[in-house]
Order: sequence, then C-alpha cells, then structure tokens
Amino acid sequence: MRPASQPPATLPGGRFRRRWLAAAGSVALFCLGLRILIPPARIVQELVSPDRQCMARLMRTRYVSRESLVVKLKNGWIWRTVFYSPAIPEDMTEPLGEEVVWSDKSQRLELRLRGRPIWAYSVKDRKSVPVRLPTGAPEPAGR
Repeated sequence: MRPASQPPATLPGGRFRRRWLAAAGSVALFCLGLRILIPPARIVQELVSPDRQCMARLMRTRYVSRESLVVKLKNGWIWRTVFYSPAIPEDMTEPLGEEVVWSDKSQRLELRLRGRPIWAYSVKDRKSVPVRLPTGAPEPAGR
C-alpha cells in the first residue's frame, strides 16, 4: 500500500514571508502611484499673513510638459489648494515675476504677475473674488 500523500515541506514562516512581500509590494506600488499623480513642484514664495493666522505658498509645478502656478493656503493645520492656473507657456526657469501679496488686514490674498493682480482670494469667505485693478490701470485684454 502507498503512503498517503503529504503536502510538500515548507520552511517555517513561509506564509509570513509571502504576506510580508505582498505588503511591501503594495506599499511600493502605492508610492509609485503617488509619484506619478503628484507633479514635482518648486516653491517660489511663502508668505505669512500680517495677523500671523494664515500662510500662503506659491509654487510652480510641472506635469509632463505642462507648467502651472499653484497657490496653497494654510489656515490652521491643513494646506488647501485655492488656485491652480492653466498651463503657462514659458519655461520653468524663466521668471514671470509671480508673487503673492496679503492685504493689510489679512482678509485678501492676491496673485500678481509682473506687478499686476490676476487672481484674488477672500480668506473670510473662502472663495475667489474679483480682482481689484489699481486706479488708472487699463483693463486687461479679453475681459
């Protein structure tokens, strides 16, 4: 009579090693996915509000061949993206004169290109607001 078939001998902890390798592989794939989805960014400017309650961060990002400006606002512990520009045609190393500027009372944040305001954000209302052009400034084309 033949002996009953036995399962192949495995090393102790074999199941643990397989699970560990599967977990490590999952973490590696997750990190790779984040690396693909989150574009590289260069911080252009960080600015604390005059009342020291908020912080604004202006960044330039590059994803594939698209370059954009991003404004993030930290009010408390969380950073929120409040502005993401359309693609800009210039090279990332070429300066656009971009800057963020707080109002005196820390209620308004403006993004300026070459000294002209192009976007504004109300911290109190938590939304974008119309840009106030300086008095005597011509209206930009396309408005």
